[in-house]
Amino acid sequence: RTNPAEKAIDTWKIHFLSGLSSLPPNFPMHLWDRLINHAAITLDLILPSKLNAQLSAYTQLNGAFYYNATPLAPPGCKVLIYDSPDKQVSWNCKGTEAWYLGPALNHYCCHKIYVPSTRAEQVVQIEFYLKNCATPQLLPQDKATQAADALAEALKGHQANEP
Repeated sequence: RTNPAEKAIDTWKIHFLSGLSSLPPNFPMHLWDRLINHAAITLDLILPSKLNAQLSAYTQLNGAFYYNATPLAPPGCKVLIYDSPDKQVSWNCKGTEAWYLGPALNHYCCHKIYVPSTRAEQVVQIEFYLKNCATPQLLPQDKATQAADALAEALKGHQANEP
């Protein structure tokens, strides 16, 4: 229990298994090993470096992680990739279903995906439409609090300008 290597292995295992347990029910489980790189990146981004606690382990090992250039998504998301017009059939869907495997670190804003129809991994740019993740919304109480704060600030500024 005091061996740091055992603790690190246990932490990684728990992180990886939690990622696997969050996969959609119809995710092809024979792809579990292709999610290892995604789990390693996300865990290194979360954990602080042992040499400098101000940096993440990823930053200490690889340099800064640029989220704008390499966006991350939940592992195993179902995605839809656009089919070019020369591959589309007249009344067919205009896209092909695929599974998100992780970021493509050597490509700008690209992701590694697995396409079941071709049984191949591809690097493509995609848009995410997550239907299981709700967009955060403000409650009416929060909106009222913001309005009251804005009114108070406006009144303070008005009183300070008067002679």
